[in-house]
Amino acid sequence: MPAVGVYAGRAQGPFGTRSAVVNVGFAPTFGGNELRIEVHLLDYSGEQLYGSVVTVDFIDRVRDEQKFNGVEALKAQIRRDVDEARRLLADAGRPAKP
Repeated sequence: MPAVGVYAGRAQGPFGTRSAVVNVGFAPTFGGNELRIEVHLLDYSGEQLYGSVVTVDFIDRVRDEQKFNGVEALKAQIRRDVDEARRLLADAGRPAKP
């Protein structure tokens, strides 16, 4: 199990293989106390996948988990996390420079 935090990853499931932002943590902004893994598929507008079996590959760490002062601050950070995950995943798909 990876450490608590936000990750750039790839997920496989009934939707095929997609880039994803993965949160491993407790949802402290909402007072959560149960460890959970949430997977946000990038550029996916298909059916709801709750209860589906999904395999996740963790590609790179985006940041530590943190508590926000409200939903709007959390949403703003999620937008930044998505941008950073896209960058990390694009870099991961390129061959290493000599």
